[in-house]
Amino acid sequence: MYSGQIGSFSSRDLLLFFIMWEFELIPVYLLLSMWGGKKRLYSATKFILYTAGGSVFLLIGVLGLGLYGSNEPTLNFETLANQSYPVALEIIFYIGFLIAFVLHLLCESVQFS
Repeated sequence: MYSGQIGSFSSRDLLLFFIMWEFELIPVYLLLSMWGGKKRLYSATKFILYTAGGSVFLLIGVLGLGLYGSNEPTLNFETLANQSYPVALEIIFYIGFLIAFVLHLLCESVQFS
């Protein structure tokens, strides 16, 4: 789990960040399924389904930012951070964050199992 965290925080590339983020979720699933509460298998399955669903949208966002972010397709954080984005794209990102927050609240049974 620590290697995934170190990799995600030290990455300078969006694709590496995404891969390390997903790598970090594997030990969390194993911890839930082995040492969870009474409904540990249900909670672990729910966790993996919600995170897989969210990961698809995260991957679409990462690839969309990489393709739209500059004249050349790049996933470098520094290049993407120095770009200006249209207001419509920022609103789409905010709506996506709102949906992610709602899905996080729906996954409450995983947190308290």
